Amino acid sequence: METWYSPGTEFAPGKDPAQAFIEYLKNYVGITVRMTKQLPEDTEVKADRVGVVKQYNYLNFEFEYVSGELELPEDLEKIEFVPVDKLQRLDIVPPSVKMFKRLGYL
Repeated sequence: METWYSPGTEFAPGKDPAQAFIEYLKNYVGITVRMTKQLPEDTEVKADRVGVVKQYNYLNFEFEYVSGELELPEDLEKIEFVPVDKLQRLDIVPPSVKMFKRLGYL
């Protein structure tokens, strides 16, 4: 609650990660995007929800909004587009902070 993050998803081996994310956003929150740039990858070691320590690999992409209206999934408290100049006011998860800093947004 109250923590903001950039959306992400897992993808199946053999499937294009960018395409998997495009499909995820369409199905999960109702918007269509197109990839504009692949960004450097990040990793993080942390405990998962049940306490098992795992290494997470983040494949980062920049996408452009194409169409659709945001739809709030049941498992989220809130979803919205946030202007870049408002990001510093939010409690953002570390992987997203790292990516936003790399992009010059924070």
